Amino acid sequence: MSENSGKKDDSTSSTARNRDRFDLGQETFVAKVKVNETPRKGIFTVMGGDDAGMVLAIPATNVVTMGRSPDCLIRFDDGNLSRLHAHVMRVGGEYIFSDARSKNGSYINDAKVEEAVVLRDGDRVQLGSSVRLRFALVDDAEEKALRDMFQARQRGGLLAAFEKADQRGDLMEDLLQAREFQQRTLPQPPKVRGVDVELLYRPLDLVGGDIYQFTLLRDESLLRVFVADATGHGVKASLTTVLITSEYESVKRDHDNPAAVLAALNQRISTNFTHLSVHFTAVCADLDLSQGTLRVASAAHPAPILVRDGVATELDNGGAFIGLMPDVEYPEWTYPLRRGDHVVLYTDGAVEAFNPSGEPFGEERLVEALRCGRAANRPLGAFVAMVLEQFTLGQPLADDLTLVSVGWTG
Repeated sequence: MSENSGKKDDSTSSTARNRDRFDLGQETFVAKVKVNETPRKGIFTVMGGDDAGMVLAIPATNVVTMGRSPDCLIRFDDGNLSRLHAHVMRVGGEYIFSDARSKNGSYINDAKVEEAVVLRDGDRVQLGSSVRLRFALVDDAEEKALRDMFQARQRGGLLAAFEKADQRGDLMEDLLQAREFQQRTLPQPPKVRGVDVELLYRPLDLVGGDIYQFTLLRDESLLRVFVADATGHGVKASLTTVLITSEYESVKRDHDNPAAVLAALNQRISTNFTHLSVHFTAVCADLDLSQGTLRVASAAHPAPILVRDGVATELDNGGAFIGLMPDVEYPEWTYPLRRGDHVVLYTDGAVEAFNPSGEPFGEERLVEALRCGRAANRPLGAFVAMVLEQFTLGQPLADDLTLVSVGWTG
């Protein structure tokens, strides 16, 4: 794929997408965070494949054309795409995406694009059946950090060294030992009065790039749940999880709120391990068992899902990747809970599973599976696993999968 410049196309229209919100019946509070006054601009990052992590700039002045034609500003060498597949235009501070009547369609967060859509920070954009991107709003420093990490990853060659290893038997033995070590570091769900914790964990390979941790604080009156997803999967991602686990252990008990935990973790990763290009998404959630409140902080991680009274709805998310740069503060939200509520934290593997036709499971199906599982009074992790198996028809996962469900029983 490549980025070109010079061509201009003025055929686009704009409309804002409606986002349904969940009525909690009470006010939701947002923690005060540092406001970044630096101008932000839109970019795409490539999700998956050899180019995973590549940054595709969106020019501020031109209509950006996307497709497989050499004349497109952002070109993909992919036969599933139309020559002119889609457009992106900047209008004021917004980026507007539209499909150019392509043969195989375009999708935003797994919903087919039928009309122009305003892109939101973190949106997943899919062109045809194989090109998957993520839209982000970044400043110059963040864009440079993302580009530097991609270049460092390209130069690293860690995975290539493993793939070229002559002693396949020795490599397999090492992987099995790594798997055993990783399984020892990942805890079992805690058994605590007033809370019901369920877990679904499926690494893509022998070793995985997801991590989850449970910590009881304040004389077991507060349960802190941490879920992280290292970029990539397999050996390199699993090595990253060892580092994440060690650094999280150093900060998890030292701070009163999830946002401060993520900020402290980011500070350690970004200042001590810059040379390793470690970056990952994460979510940290505190469930106050005595008060029935949930505090959540996010670092570019998928939004938590709240299941209540037969309705499953995504909560808020945001924040920057951990490891990009030091001195970052993370957004935090507080929600009142009711007895019987379930809060679900998960990684991308839950929505990026594909059926034999190449269709992704997607967020809408996950939300519906959680709703149905709760309505049937089934363990949510096991129920989602069953639904995924039926959807994929035995197809292997595309990414590591972790799903943690925390129910408050009061």
